[in-house]
Amino acid sequence: MSVGFCSAKALAFAERKPTLWTLPRFFQSKLRLLLIIVCTLIAPAAACAQSTEGFAEPVHLVNVASPEAGTIQEVLVRQGQTVKKGDPLIQMDQETLLPALALAQAKAEARAKLEAAKIELQVKQRRLENFNRLGKENSSSEEMLRATADVELAKTSVMAAEEEIRQNVLDAKRIEAQLARRTIRSPINGVVTRIHHHDGEFITTAEPQLVTVADLSQLRIVFHPTSREAEELAATTSTSIRLERGNEIVPTTIDFISPVTSADSGTVRVELLLENPDGKYRSGIRCWLLNADAEEIPRPRTAEAARK
Repeated sequence: MSVGFCSAKALAFAERKPTLWTLPRFFQSKLRLLLIIVCTLIAPAAACAQSTEGFAEPVHLVNVASPEAGTIQEVLVRQGQTVKKGDPLIQMDQETLLPALALAQAKAEARAKLEAAKIELQVKQRRLENFNRLGKENSSSEEMLRATADVELAKTSVMAAEEEIRQNVLDAKRIEAQLARRTIRSPINGVVTRIHHHDGEFITTAEPQLVTVADLSQLRIVFHPTSREAEELAATTSTSIRLERGNEIVPTTIDFISPVTSADSGTVRVELLLENPDGKYRSGIRCWLLNADAEEIPRPRTAEAARK
């Protein structure tokens, strides 16, 4: 109900002559002014009672950042491009890590030191076996102890060589992980909405944001209705909203109702989810939450209802 509409009705009523008696002009003007004031005060209240205004935002909005400082080698996407989870977005500089990885892999694959230690162990073991075969009559106890110690030392050398190989393998994996971190990938399915930096720029840990990705398969509708309206919504799992675009009424599901009422405004944060698989609705559009007196429309179908 608009103020102009109320004013027109008030004027029409005031100018209409009663059938039995006629009001003096003084009272007619006073009545006309009174009706205009009443309609002016009632119209905003009626509008507020009918709906609560909110806005739409992506269900997920991620500012993808670099985990460490470095130079951008290449931007692999463009704004507006659709990406899937795991798709590469930015390639950071790898020049310093590639030689280190090659060296670590070469060390991890090297077996010469281990093979030499194994051969030395075999020699020491044969020497000890010979002493044991000859017996105590043909060998001194000191020689036996020395041969036994040599075998133990040779075993230690083999273990040290094996441990060094394991460390080299882990070092190669560590560098591979660092290289993988240099390829910045999308954490979600969505659309690239902004590219913050470009090829050749140096990224610091103070401003690591590289790309913004928005998931628009659903829109999160945020409202701040009164506590009474929030309690009514809590009794159901879905509700209807009116979109700014074409005054369209659409069904939504209730995702979150805050358990806290704002002491300043007396309102409650409510979040609804609007299905948007084809990108029909734009993020940022205004919308209005319809109350129980609004026109009833079909609710979102459940999985069980869809099967039927």
